[in-house]
Amino acid sequence: MNPNLPFQKQKLFQNLVNTKIVSVRRHIFISDMDLDGFEQMADGSTEIKFNNSKIICFVAIAEANSVGVIEQSLPITGSSYISLNLTNNNFWQERINQKIEKIEILKSQYASNNNPSEFAVEFQLKNGKCVCIEYLDEEEFPDTIRVIEKYEENQCIRLKFC
Repeated sequence: MNPNLPFQKQKLFQNLVNTKIVSVRRHIFISDMDLDGFEQMADGSTEIKFNNSKIICFVAIAEANSVGVIEQSLPITGSSYISLNLTNNNFWQERINQKIEKIEILKSQYASNNNPSEFAVEFQLKNGKCVCIEYLDEEEFPDTIRVIEKYEENQCIRLKFC
């Protein structure tokens, strides 16, 4: 399993515009299951399947402070994780089978060649909803992949694919 930085997969993201997300699975870190909204907020790889049969797995690349992209199903993880199908949970119900209108790679304004910091991939959907797969490395969330609705801060570089 060698994850790529999102920008290295820009052609893949370009080809996902106008497709739909059809299913979502996550490997959730078991000790995070007590978090509010743990299905999105807990640390864990995230697999998204699209209606064009593409499958993408988002993982952490800690040494690059980035979210990583793998074109395959979720890799097997250790006994500290549980695999969950989240396709029908409250968050994803409004996002499944919605046309993707735009995809953005979010990059830190302080990024460098040694620290690419491509910290998120955000999908903007036809119904106005968003999905943001985000890498965090903070005191509260060390080396974490989480799912949020939308990245709200403007202090980043947005690379758009429409």
